[in-house]
This record gives sequence, structure tokens and C-alpha cells, in this order.
Amino acid sequence: MNSDDNNIQSVITIAADTHVGLVRKANEDSFGYHVDPERNFAMFAVADGIGGHGNGDVASAICIRLMLEQWRKLNLDEPFGREQATRFFSNTLTAANDKIFQINNRFSFRYPMGTTVVAGIATLEDVIVVHLGDSRFYRMNGELLEKVTEDHSFVAEMVRNKLISQDEARNHPFSHIISRSIGPNRDIEPEFSYFKRVRGDRMLLCSDGLSNYALDDEISARMIDEGTPRNIVNNLLKLSLKRGGEDNITIITVQV
Repeated sequence: MNSDDNNIQSVITIAADTHVGLVRKANEDSFGYHVDPERNFAMFAVADGIGGHGNGDVASAICIRLMLEQWRKLNLDEPFGREQATRFFSNTLTAANDKIFQINNRFSFRYPMGTTVVAGIATLEDVIVVHLGDSRFYRMNGELLEKVTEDHSFVAEMVRNKLISQDEARNHPFSHIISRSIGPNRDIEPEFSYFKRVRGDRMLLCSDGLSNYALDDEISARMIDEGTPRNIVNNLLKLSLKRGGEDNITIITVQV
């Protein structure tokens, strides 16, 4: 692909699905996306209610609903840039955090409800990514898979500080402890990432119901070999269920 090819405007294709898994009784994951009528740019997000905190399904649904409502309210079906996308995420996630935090205070939950979130906006030129928690964002450029986000979790911090190995992290007893999220605390610290939109790129957002049961190499192979975004979502969902499906599983695949 040459540089002229990269400048040719492509349409966006999105596929998504969620599954309660084979063990849990309730699905605490939520997802949402919006594509403009011409399919030139889009917003997409996955939220995973924090396990063991109760009402995680409510928290994740509030977060995704507010993002979609605000997107439509601002009528963003027109070209916009990196700065506006970053401001949209900052304002919307702050509003979601405020709402969930207020509910937690009102009902004095023993374990405050909360949610992780990972989201992206594809503008005509860039992709803007935001996340809190351990839901992930992957980018496939050609046959190279890049993990765009770094997990905000106790165990991930231990791996980054070389206190434990990646293999040890997979079955660590504290793997459920999240260091950043939406809802339990008054303030949030979203982490942003940016990269140029390249024609033909594929992106994948997922809850840890996939990333805890599929290696990056396995995700990469299916993103290369499985064809359409719908096939990628279906086959990765099957893989996670085959591995035991002990958690809720949510996957969005985006092709630009």
C-alpha cells in the first residue's frame, strides 16, 4: 500500500457481540458504537462492570448510555479533530463518573459499583483512544498487532515493575484488583493514546473475558485470517468460550 492509497477515504465497518459466558449468571459488560451515515468516522466503546462490587451491570450500562446520548446530543455526525474527540471523552467520562459516584454515596453500597471502560473515536485522520481499567484496545496494522492500552491493575503494575512474569500474572490471586475505573472514586484519571488512521487497519476492543483467555498471538492470528469484522468477533468469542468462558465476554472489531 503506498501513501496515495492511505489518503483514499475508506468506510468504517464495525461488528460487536457480548456473551454472559459459561459460569456467571449475569452479564456486567456493556458496549456501544455510533457510525456517521456515510460511515467515515465513528465512536465505539466497551465497559466491564467491576467484579464483586455489585451492580456492575448498572455501572457499565450508565457509562455506555451516557457516551451514546452525549454523542447524539452534540450531533457529531460531521468531521471533527483530535482535540474535540479528546474533549468529548474527558467531559463524558467525568459525567459518567459523577453519576455513578453519586449513586454509590446515596445508597452507601458496601462495595461501590464501578466499571472499566475502553473507547475509541476514528476521525478522518486520527484514532483517539481512552481507557480506565483492564479492558483493552488492540490495533492491527498489516500483520502487526499492537496492544495500544496498558492495563490499569495491581497485577499489571507488578509486571511492569518486573516483580512477576506475564505468565505468573495470568493466574495471580489479585488479578481482579483494578487501579483505575469509573464510579468508585470522586476523581478519575483517564489515559489517552493517539495514532494516525491508516486505510485497512483493524482495531479490537474487549473486556478481560477475552484477554484473560486468549494470548495476543491468538488474537493476532484470527484478526489476520478470519476475514470480516463479524467473523473475527464470532471466532474470538468461540475461542474464549472453548477455554472455559469463566467471565463475561465482550468484543468490538472495527475496520477503517
